[in-house]
Amino acid sequence: MRASLGKSEIQGKVAAPSSKSYTLRGLMCAALARGGSEIIHPLSSDDTEAATEVLGKIGIQVVPSQKSWRVVGGDFHEPKTELFCRESAATLRFMTAICSLVPGECRLEASPSLAIRPIRPLLQALNQLGVDCHYRPEKASVIVRGGKLKGGITELPGNISSQFVSALLLIAPFAEKGMAIRLTTPLESKPYVLMTMECLETFGIKVNASKDLIQFEVAQQSESRATGLPPHTSWRWGLWPVTSR
Repeated sequence: MRASLGKSEIQGKVAAPSSKSYTLRGLMCAALARGGSEIIHPLSSDDTEAATEVLGKIGIQVVPSQKSWRVVGGDFHEPKTELFCRESAATLRFMTAICSLVPGECRLEASPSLAIRPIRPLLQALNQLGVDCHYRPEKASVIVRGGKLKGGITELPGNISSQFVSALLLIAPFAEKGMAIRLTTPLESKPYVLMTMECLETFGIKVNASKDLIQFEVAQQSESRATGLPPHTSWRWGLWPVTSR
C-alpha cells in the first residue's frame, strides 16, 4: 500500500480543558467572598469535587449548572463531621489555612497516600500567626481551632510546596495585623503562587511580593472588607479573568 501526503492547512476550533489549579483557587476565593460569585467553565475532577464537599460542610453553597458554578460564600460555621480531603493535597493545605477563619474546631482527614505528604511546615507557619492547629499522626488528621486570625510575620521554607504559600495568601486579607510571609529557602513552582496572586487580585486583594518571590505582604483590610472578599466575580478559564460588579 502506498500513500501520498501533500501540504495542507490545519483549520478548526478546539476547546482546551479547563485548569484544575485555577478552579481550586477560584473555589477558595469565592468561598471567602461575601455573597455570590460565578466560576465559568470550571473543571470537574476528584480534587475539585473534594474541595466542593469540604466547603459545603463549613457552610459554603456551590450550585452547579451546565457551564458554571455559583458559589455563595463568606458565611462559615463549625462542621458537624470531619472534612475528608480524599487525595487532594491542595484541598488539604488550602482548607487547613481557611479553617483558621471558621469558628470552632475543624478536623481535616486525608487518604493514606495523602497523609504521608508534608503538612507540618504550614502548621508551624500558622502557629506563628496565632492559629491553634496541630497534626495527629495516629489518626492522620489535622486539627484547627479557628475563629480569628491575628496575623503578623511568619516564616516557612519555599522548597517543599508552593501550596503552603498559596494557603497563607488566601487567608492573609483576614489577618487582624496584616500578614508578612518570609521564605527561608527559594520558592519552587513559582507559577502556582503567581496564579494564586492573580486570583486574589481579581477579587480585589493586592499582594505585595518581592521580585524573587521570597517575601510577601498583605496589608490589613479596612473594616468593610475584613469580613470577606468582594463578591460577584466571574472567571473565564483559559482567558483573562473578567470581573463584574
